[in-house]
Amino acid sequence: MHTDNEGRCAHWLANSELSPGVYRLRFEIAGYFAQQNLESLYPFVEVTFRIRGGEANFHIPLLLSPAGYTTYRGT
Repeated sequence: MHTDNEGRCAHWLANSELSPGVYRLRFEIAGYFAQQNLESLYPFVEVTFRIRGGEANFHIPLLLSPAGYTTYRGT
């Protein structure tokens, strides 16, 4: 799966419901920075999160720089 121009996975599991549990997204970021002639400290980033019963929408931004990253639960 690839993100769109806004960095979103809008059609990921469209019309599907995720079961409660722990999920992990892996972002391959080395290629992204290589295309910009930058070397990244991290070849990939994994974001692990929990879905509880009744939760439907998630906005989990991943903010990147060549030397670091951060993530949070958005609205």
